Amino acid sequence: MIAGSAAADTPMPTDLISAGKFACTGCHKVDSKLVGPAWRDVSKFYNGKTAATSEGVSLKDATGGKSAKDYLIEKVSKGGKGHWGKTPMSPNDPSGAKKAEVAALVDWILALEI
Repeated sequence: MIAGSAAADTPMPTDLISAGKFACTGCHKVDSKLVGPAWRDVSKFYNGKTAATSEGVSLKDATGGKSAKDYLIEKVSKGGKGHWGKTPMSPNDPSGAKKAEVAALVDWILALEI
């Protein structure tokens, strides 16, 4: 994936999102908070560009020592709450059957770094 300013040219993986494989856009937008955080805010945080999430959680505490990519793959797959507000994120792939697709989505989110 392309990082930095070139990320603006990286198209949203609509084949994953709008095809019903993941219901991301019901809670997330690229540039503004909806139910969950803006993907760009997630990218900034997990790329080390902001010190804490909206709940004041540090990157080290958020990931538990895992890489940002590995942590986000697990978080998107299994769901959870606590880093960005009180509303939990639903699991998108609890069995792990779509790990490659989740990884592609996470790569895209991390490429949104500004």
